[in-house]
Amino acid sequence: MEDALAQFPRDYSQIPPMHSALKQDGKPLYEYARAGETRERAPRQIRIHALRLIDWQSPDLSFDVHCTKGAYIRVLAEDLAARLDTSVT
Repeated sequence: MEDALAQFPRDYSQIPPMHSALKQDGKPLYEYARAGETRERAPRQIRIHALRLIDWQSPDLSFDVHCTKGAYIRVLAEDLAARLDTSVT
């Protein structure tokens, strides 16, 4: 797991989740999500300054992240899970 965190890209494009406060057409995305709608979302460039493993007792993982404003940690966890060929619950 330490290797996976160390090898995770430091600069990458992250697609904001539907349950975010970003607005489209004057409404936050979470309102569309609650109505069962999916909207197209533009990727946002983020930077990960540091990822540090705190604890890993499979299937639970705790890590510390230092990143730029606008990064979504749940999306980061999903992206890490995808790289490890597993899933987030």
